[in-house]
Amino acid sequence: MKFEIVDYKKFLENKDFYYEQIPKAQNSDEKYKPFIFTYYKEALKSNDKSFISICKEDNEIVGIALIRYYIEEKKFFLINVNTRKDFQHSNKKIGTNVVLNGLKNFFENKVDNEIFLWVNKDNIYAKKIYEKVGFEKTSYYPTKLKFLENSKGEEIYCLSKEKYMQNNNKKNEFI
Repeated sequence: MKFEIVDYKKFLENKDFYYEQIPKAQNSDEKYKPFIFTYYKEALKSNDKSFISICKEDNEIVGIALIRYYIEEKKFFLINVNTRKDFQHSNKKIGTNVVLNGLKNFFENKVDNEIFLWVNKDNIYAKKIYEKVGFEKTSYYPTKLKFLENSKGEEIYCLSKEKYMQNNNKKNEFI
């Protein structure tokens, strides 16, 4: 498996590849390709701080995580963590590793000292991954992100740079 970071410039340089591969990584139907591609493109285009962490195997994206800076909130969020559901990719810890790759890049190259995420309270698998790398449930709630107002059962988690370093400095490598 190979991990890489994709910014807006790299995304545009390889847009045909990402147009085909990102929806597959999200296990989406063919009909959603244009929407998914546009979503990622706009997320990266909105500012120069957002990026995608991807995991590739045999030149196919098998895992993806978007780290997005929300200008209105002035905070970073880890969103849209997905792994391919193919049998050949299961139980390889792709989700955990694509998150770790993104966080490593985030804390080594960004100026912020914390990152947030929201997750459905019933998504036990995702919560285990996030807690494993150091995220903790927080009482902070993003007031300016209007789309979260109507969501039900979302929990907000936070990871500080200090906590990330404590949890991952010992390992300093992917799981």
